[in-house]
Amino acid sequence: MRLTLIEKEDGYKILEEGREIYSIREEKEGELLSIYLVNLYGNDTFGFYQIERSFMDKLRQKSMLDFTLYDKDTKLGELHKNKEGYDLSYGDAMYRFFGGKHMQKYKILCIDREEQIAEFTFDDTSSVLFQNESSNALFALLLYMFHMHIKEEMFVQEAFVKQYRGVYEVQ
Repeated sequence: MRLTLIEKEDGYKILEEGREIYSIREEKEGELLSIYLVNLYGNDTFGFYQIERSFMDKLRQKSMLDFTLYDKDTKLGELHKNKEGYDLSYGDAMYRFFGGKHMQKYKILCIDREEQIAEFTFDDTSSVLFQNESSNALFALLLYMFHMHIKEEMFVQEAFVKQYRGVYEVQ
């Protein structure tokens, strides 16, 4: 399955095979960011809420881009910066994200237990390629997060090269 992120006059949209399936809504409360994935009926599907860091964490240079993932009022997981990329604890799974350049395109790999389960590509159009259709809302929200807020310099190229196994194919 491939999801594509596009920008329209009324904001960012997520497309599946050319059809709009989600839109994105952002809110700022003080310095904290909330990002919502909105379905076609106008209901919030998932949301990432930035975690407020304590004064000591700020002094230790901890990432300010750590988020909690919610479905309505239910906490589903957390996205945290690590030294090579990002980790997402989601349910009973731990996903690791590694980013880097490959063939003039910026890519982010999603790894679960040493297996690549998704590949994000950022060039003229940003997209994510994955197999598990039940994860489309999660990957749609992550596509926007990586495109807008998590920049290239927050990943380690060497870690990406070590993980990259070639073009990811959907069966």
